[in-house]
Amino acid sequence: MLTVGILRRHMTRLANEKSFVPFAIELDVQRGTCSARFARKRGQSYEITRLLPLPNALVELASSGPIQLATDRTNRREQLRERSERFFHEAITDFLAPYNDAKIWLEPEIEVARSGRTLREHELNRALQVIGQNRDYLLEVWYGYKGRAR
Repeated sequence: MLTVGILRRHMTRLANEKSFVPFAIELDVQRGTCSARFARKRGQSYEITRLLPLPNALVELASSGPIQLATDRTNRREQLRERSERFFHEAITDFLAPYNDAKIWLEPEIEVARSGRTLREHELNRALQVIGQNRDYLLEVWYGYKGRAR
């Protein structure tokens, strides 16, 4: 079972800082486990945490302090929408995936998000090499497909 949402805290009379946190909580009834992930600010960008056991995710969230995903004050709504959309896409895709395929991020740098079960280590390394050689082209095609500029 998967639950997704956004935690929001507005500024109060106590001068607490605002927060905007997309989150996903995964409950595996068969295994009796509960895991979570969330998006948080990382410098001028943001990151999506890996899926963590719920208690660990809550500790990580609490240690992050106020989270504001928008860094561009002039385009705040659009930035929040895009970053939340990417977070929810990843959370739902990971949840629905049969976990057989590798998943590789192209940005901000090439990174294995999930190694999967079907590729041997040398095959995954070869895939990373080919992706590295063609990263610019892959990003150009992806952003063309999404109808957005990089």
